[in-house]
Amino acid sequence: MRPRNAEGSGLRSPRRLRWHLRAFLLLALFLPRATSLAEEGGEVLVAWRSPVVEVEARLPWLPADPELAARLRETALAALARFVAEAEAQRAALLAEGIETAGVPWDRRSRVEIRFAAPCCLSLLREITDYTGGAHGNTAFESLFWDRERKAVVGLDALLDLAAAKPALDRALEEALRREKHRRGFPLTGDDRDIFGRPRAEADSVFTLVPDRRPGRAVGLLFHFPPYALGPYAEGSYRLFVPAAGFAARLRPRYRPLFADE
Repeated sequence: MRPRNAEGSGLRSPRRLRWHLRAFLLLALFLPRATSLAEEGGEVLVAWRSPVVEVEARLPWLPADPELAARLRETALAALARFVAEAEAQRAALLAEGIETAGVPWDRRSRVEIRFAAPCCLSLLREITDYTGGAHGNTAFESLFWDRERKAVVGLDALLDLAAAKPALDRALEEALRREKHRRGFPLTGDDRDIFGRPRAEADSVFTLVPDRRPGRAVGLLFHFPPYALGPYAEGSYRLFVPAAGFAARLRPRYRPLFADE
């Protein structure tokens, strides 16, 4: 989809124009040769390209949550700036050794997606793919559960009593992994558990809420694991679902209504 221009995208609003100007100035500070900053299909798109590196970040348009939007924007721009700096530094080091660098450029793509929305909170997932040379690229996940009223990030240990819920969550994750590996034709073995990590519910776990058919309600949690976390690269990423019944009794009172049965 082609980015909409200011005349056709609703950017005539002074507030939107100010937002885009601030974002562009911040982008210029990090990436002086930026080639694109636009609103595209309800997203904010940041893209930059050179013979050495290509980067792109897509962020959701969040006019009702300016604090969250600013946080996501600053995080994305800082990450892109670091990646570009690393690529440029590697190029300089290779040139200093007399090695030409006409190969495939480094590449990073990231996208933040709203996975669950309710009046009180938002659950978002950032998926990052990058290539820095080698046989294949890499994938990573980051999640953010945002309390819209408190304007704060909520970790898994703030969503529920993690110490009490952890044994049941860990068992549910192990069972979900066993089923998923069987479905993919990769039976879970003892070697897998020894070589690769086991799925565990931790305070810094990457998780998103899974929406119910009822607006603003969730049926469980989805835990996201990148390649290599739970198996060989060829198996890819794993997304393991834990139904709310497995942890509902351990939810903090503030967030219990999100998973209510009634």
